[in-house]
Amino acid sequence: SAPAGVYRMTGRPCKSLPKMQFIFEDTGRINDQDEHVMKLDVRAEDGNYQQEIEYASWENGEMSLGLARLEDINFDGYLDLVLAHALGASNWFTIFAPWLPEEGCFSKPIQDIRFCNYVLYPKEKIVLSSEKDGAASYHDKAYSWIGGQLTLMGESIMENNGSLDLMKERVVKYFSDGAEWICWDDEYP
Repeated sequence: SAPAGVYRMTGRPCKSLPKMQFIFEDTGRINDQDEHVMKLDVRAEDGNYQQEIEYASWENGEMSLGLARLEDINFDGYLDLVLAHALGASNWFTIFAPWLPEEGCFSKPIQDIRFCNYVLYPKEKIVLSSEKDGAASYHDKAYSWIGGQLTLMGESIMENNGSLDLMKERVVKYFSDGAEWICWDDEYP
């Protein structure tokens, strides 16, 4: 049995690579944002590969369900690391570390983009991130991989406008040149 704060899983980014052991451990350190600093040790079962990764998470490793999984998040045919950042009742925020086939390792986890309750659309190469706040409030973001970079393509927001008792709804499409097209922007009771 693993000690508290340690989580283990096995897998591999593709069938041509040996099976790997992933060992997650809470370092006991807290960063400037009060997040746990987690350490991930990745080792191939044949001993030919080892990588150590640190990343920030609100989770401390005691809740192993959903702490990590392998999934092709960038649609390149290799499984990437999807790491729990914050696991709530209705919103599960994750960060990810893509497998870099040219380097033969996982990238440093991308911490500035956090997917929430994400859904993958491989045919369109789109990742939909959907944050919920109650029955009527949401913030959806659609990302696409363009030239190896994750790009925000559009977002839709519905939220209560505070003391005015109005709902605000907005849908925006973004373009690669920095332009944006506001498809819908309205308030109603």
